[in-house]
Amino acid sequence: MSGAPNPHPRRPCHTQRLVDGPVAAVDQCGCGTLTLHLGSFSLRMTDDVMDELIRVLSMARRRREGMDEEGPPPTVPQHLLRPHPR
Repeated sequence: MSGAPNPHPRRPCHTQRLVDGPVAAVDQCGCGTLTLHLGSFSLRMTDDVMDELIRVLSMARRRREGMDEEGPPPTVPQHLLRPHPR
């Protein structure tokens, strides 16, 4: 079970550990929210955001290893685009 705060204070949030690796772990809440744990850092996200994070990290790895040519910019669903805090 995760110690993450309950985003639905009127309903209990029950989490299940989906994977527990040496560097990261992922929990899924009964409401569908996923939580990525990296050390003391935790990031709550929807399935769409997790899919986009996986895509971006995979692209970075391929480019770092010289396996991916520079192509057109990726298409990102508008609801995922938010200004980055500075």
